[in-house]
Amino acid sequence: MIGAYALNNSLFDIWLMLGFGLFGFALDACKIPTPPLVIGLILGPILDASLEQSLLIGQGDSMIFLHSPISAVLLGIALLSILQATPVFGGVAGLCRKLRRGTRDAAARKT
Repeated sequence: MIGAYALNNSLFDIWLMLGFGLFGFALDACKIPTPPLVIGLILGPILDASLEQSLLIGQGDSMIFLHSPISAVLLGIALLSILQATPVFGGVAGLCRKLRRGTRDAAARKT
């Protein structure tokens, strides 16, 4: 607390520190990992500036990201990695496992 107050001699800095401490405690209590949040806060402005620059180069056309095959493949991989983390993908994967298990059982009954 002394360090937060010593920087600007302001009580606002102490309240801000306590607020972020409570926010961190709430995240920890809910078992939400904080490193992705920190990475997002650091890389967010960089991503925003790069996106704006790319759209300016492409004159506002978002298809500039798909003109190159490499960028299309990388965007596809990013989309799959995001979808993989969702519950919908888990349901689809479970359905595929059930279907595979059912075809294996049917093949075993035929023999």
